[in-house]
Amino acid sequence: MRARRWAIPSASMLLLNLASGFGQEREAGGGVVGGVVAEVDKEKAKAMGLTLDYDTPPRAVRLTRPDYPKAARKRGIEGTVLVEIVIDRGGRVSHTRVLQSVTGLDSAALKCVKGWTFTPATKGGQAVATLAQAPVTFRLNGKPRD
Repeated sequence: MRARRWAIPSASMLLLNLASGFGQEREAGGGVVGGVVAEVDKEKAKAMGLTLDYDTPPRAVRLTRPDYPKAARKRGIEGTVLVEIVIDRGGRVSHTRVLQSVTGLDSAALKCVKGWTFTPATKGGQAVATLAQAPVTFRLNGKPRD
């Protein structure tokens, strides 16, 4: 599958890694960082009635910033939680699942992505549900990056 590049028209700077393209990433407590796309299980997506070969990708309409959990901040926990999201035909996040966990940050990442809304992906002029991956990065301000 060929990767397409697209940008999310939002001042909030969020990285949304779709199954067929890339966007920008939002980070809790700091600036913008890069992310990686995990392999999408095409058979699973098909069984769930999701479309991966859409004509037009979903476009972010509302993106919420993650809340940094107080306990994680106090312990100095940082990292990127990779979340798989299903964007339904109405553009809502209807299902979430953690693909790459960071202890103490997973719940905040899931809560964050559940608040996002999109213009849905389309195929043949019709809105379709699709699968996407969203890395939600938590980095404490003032700490050097590796």
